[in-house]
Amino acid sequence: MADLSMNSDQANIAAALFADSAAAFVLCNEYAMAQDEQVTPQFELLEWGCDLVPGTAEHMTFYAGIDGSSIVICSFMTFKKTRLIICADFRLHVYIVYRATLSRDIPKYTKHAIGPMFERLLPLYEDQVKCQPRLEGQLLRPLGIHDFDWALHPGGRAIIDGVAEDLQLSKDQLQASREIYRTGGNSSSASVLIVLDRLRLESKKAHIAATSFGPGLAIEMALLRMCQVDE
Repeated sequence: MADLSMNSDQANIAAALFADSAAAFVLCNEYAMAQDEQVTPQFELLEWGCDLVPGTAEHMTFYAGIDGSSIVICSFMTFKKTRLIICADFRLHVYIVYRATLSRDIPKYTKHAIGPMFERLLPLYEDQVKCQPRLEGQLLRPLGIHDFDWALHPGGRAIIDGVAEDLQLSKDQLQASREIYRTGGNSSSASVLIVLDRLRLESKKAHIAATSFGPGLAIEMALLRMCQVDE
């Protein structure tokens, strides 16, 4: 993203912190899955939520703005029969400037916001699990935070360490997030999906907590169930 800013005099190193990557997923319901028996679902989305952390709007921002423009006008004349045709070709070049601001206090705010959101969503997630006939009997005791592997947005080592300390998560629970950060860094919005892909291949737990954050400061969380537990 740093390359998208055309004015080197106004270079913003915050954008250079992010790696390049892309990620996507297909979200569908059981009716869509019934149309193709070869579809193999990976996760079941059972509960989710979003919060804004009060008083943190200035700690993470991202916006695109127009910074100047140039107009190139090329005129030419051609003769066609007895008429004079004058044509003007207008080309408008608009330079888009991407700006990002990141505060050193982000790890402090994120680690304290994730726990309360998880505690709020967990009972709703348990109710969803209990309501599914095919899962009857699997939930033998109340779920807790240590029953989940975590797809935590790898926004930096301080963020991962802070969440691990605040929630008392084990090394294994955050192993996928740490590995993605070590090998690919922070690739902004795509990061949490890349961690989920790693958990798709390696997680040994039936339950996944995926959480990310962005400008606002916004915190988003989804509680997922690994579909392989049905097999």
